[in-house]
Amino acid sequence: MAGLEVVGILDVDGQPVLDLEITPNRADCLSIIGVAREVAAITRQRLRLPKAQGSRLKAEGKSKTRQPLASNLQPPASFTIRIEDRKGCRRYIGRLIDGVTIRPSPAWMQRRLLACGARPINNIVDITNYVLLEYGQPLHAFDFARLSQGTILVRRAKARESLTTLDEERRTLSPDTLVIADAERAVAIAGIMGGLGSEVLQQTKTVLLESALFDPLAVRRTSRALGLRSESSYRFERGIDPVGVETASRRASALIQELAGGRETVVRDVGTQPSPRASITITAPQLNRWVGHSLNPPAIRTALAQLACRVSSSGDSSILRVTPPSFRQDLTQEVDLYEEIARLIGYDRIASTIPLGAIAQAGSEQSDAFRKTQSLKCVCASVGLTETINWSLVSESDLARYGYLATQATRLLNPLSQDHAYLRPSLLIGLLQTIRRNVTRGAPSVRIFEVGIVMPLSTARPPGPPGTK
Repeated sequence: MAGLEVVGILDVDGQPVLDLEITPNRADCLSIIGVAREVAAITRQRLRLPKAQGSRLKAEGKSKTRQPLASNLQPPASFTIRIEDRKGCRRYIGRLIDGVTIRPSPAWMQRRLLACGARPINNIVDITNYVLLEYGQPLHAFDFARLSQGTILVRRAKARESLTTLDEERRTLSPDTLVIADAERAVAIAGIMGGLGSEVLQQTKTVLLESALFDPLAVRRTSRALGLRSESSYRFERGIDPVGVETASRRASALIQELAGGRETVVRDVGTQPSPRASITITAPQLNRWVGHSLNPPAIRTALAQLACRVSSSGDSSILRVTPPSFRQDLTQEVDLYEEIARLIGYDRIASTIPLGAIAQAGSEQSDAFRKTQSLKCVCASVGLTETINWSLVSESDLARYGYLATQATRLLNPLSQDHAYLRPSLLIGLLQTIRRNVTRGAPSVRIFEVGIVMPLSTARPPGPPGTK
């Protein structure tokens, strides 16, 4: 009832691991810190974040470079980042970490990764996975020596371009696919999976750490088209914290320097900086009417502060201007805040009341079409028919089975499955399927009707063999 459903508790090496069911609107809870924020808000405790100091080198369009500590070290390498598709990638941060040593990650990190279902690989890859689980920000590490001309280019794939991903599958990319490329070829599918040709290997000495903000729609479309899903795509599809792009990048860089040696030499930050969140104005009387609970402005402020919202008011203390935090992209209007406050109060503490309001005279606002539909349903029911409600989407085989041409039916541009790819041209398809299903299960006396919307066939007929109709 507090908002996160625990569907199970697993035992992993004697440690309890919570299996949580996260609703699609709560992308901020797809991380350990996100869940910790929820616990802190519900229990009114202070959230303690891990140290993410890392390097404070920042650059907006230009690189910042550190000089080597000793004279026997080579001058640090540099690299360039260019974003061709600003809609598909709003921000890209690259950190160059030189002098790393690839080895197994510490036992404590491996245990935590295994508890979350992630297979340990090496210290660099494990750190990117660890920070993803920790902050909810997907990261990727490239072997810098394997990037042509030290170039990172965010662009759409070229015609017939292909890439072998880390799962060792050769994938042909469409021009709609957003990729990360070097000066010669694509090296990763943006937001989904890296390429085998630039992965971190045992001999890797310099790592380019990627942290970016990719368009959820573009990632979702590519993931579905390629049949390729990953922990990264799962989070990008639901939206990530724009501010967390830099926070997670610094955290991962600090861990790499701590657990793999080396030092950060160059940071490039290209794209658009996060925009301030728009404020939402709410009033205490309106909130109390919606929630059904009497709360004064100070109590409302306290509840909103638990959610990391900034609250201000001027003049009338009952009018509050609320600025949601960057990681709560789902808070966009007044009712979102009302729901959150009710959740923190506890639904069990809100007394049950009978809704008050004027009741319109029956039928006074019903349309003529609605009245006719209801009359038709009453007639059908009065002669012993049972109303059914069938899918409005059908498959190509369904159309052919009942004598319809798929070329004349309306097809969805992006169907979830081939079984539901066309809009039904007739109610008979669903009705006959229902009858067949009942007859095959030993219920031959089926008397049914359905009232619904259909999509007529197009009038243009495709050419066919002589004599066909």
